[in-house]
Amino acid sequence: MTVEISRVESAEVGRQLGYDLFRFGRQSDNGNLAQSVVEGYAQARARGIDRESPDRFTRKWLQLRMSAFERARAFDVAVTPELLRRIDVDVCPIMRIRLTHGSMQDSDWSVDRINNDGAYALHNLAVISTRANVAKGSRSFDEVYELARGVRCEAGLAPEHWLRLASVMLGPCFVDKPDSIPIIPLAAPIPMFTARFVGQIIQQLITLEAKKASGKNVLIKRFARACNDERSLWRLKFMIETIHVGLKGLDYPWDVWLKPRVMAAFVDWHRSLTLAGCAAAAAIAYDSAPVERVSMKGLQTWSLDAHGYAKY
Repeated sequence: MTVEISRVESAEVGRQLGYDLFRFGRQSDNGNLAQSVVEGYAQARARGIDRESPDRFTRKWLQLRMSAFERARAFDVAVTPELLRRIDVDVCPIMRIRLTHGSMQDSDWSVDRINNDGAYALHNLAVISTRANVAKGSRSFDEVYELARGVRCEAGLAPEHWLRLASVMLGPCFVDKPDSIPIIPLAAPIPMFTARFVGQIIQQLITLEAKKASGKNVLIKRFARACNDERSLWRLKFMIETIHVGLKGLDYPWDVWLKPRVMAAFVDWHRSLTLAGCAAAAAIAYDSAPVERVSMKGLQTWSLDAHGYAKY
């Protein structure tokens, strides 16, 4: 019975894909298309539905769905052309190059499943360059972070590129095991609508606000409530001041976290907090930079127990 239901579900996914391929004007001239996809295409054509001209987000959405279907990867219904539009960026956060579209170069935009063991799902997708995506391949976070701590280029990426990639991968790769998440430099901005943990949210908030003296003072005032004694308060002030000074003259503010004194100051402050202080810092961060939290129900769409594969 399970096998039979799975076949029905798979066929329905294929037919819906075929239906949308026709709807958005794609030609069905590929003899390798699955039978269910062909059926959905033929059904849409028989109904005479109006065909639409797709923009690049819809074309990418269809491409991702086709790739997922052909590889039996799970594809979350929350992943839509509109979501792709909202996570789109102009510059690759890994390579820091302006993204191109349809140029057949490694600067072309691509949509990456950040956690390779997760599905095409909400909170697990980011727009990066094809070059960065290909270099990442099937590597795990641990493999990427190991390359970030090296001294040589690998797959065309220098250690600083691998560190930026590790920064992007951190939240999604530890979403089901938050107790073991490491504290690493936030070498790249956190992509929109991706999973992130509270330490990253604090790092991002400080990066964006600590450059100005007024922002520095506001940060100290906010996070002072999380400090349980004079020692942790002093470390907070020292950390914010160190970042404030370190941000001066930087073209990319995220490079401030590459400075050893900055990371050391952040870790020292973080370790000086009690459990209650950590909880208070988390609440302050969420209040200052509201983010959509990944619920357990939402995490089910990642198919982590099946390594991102569809369960049909």
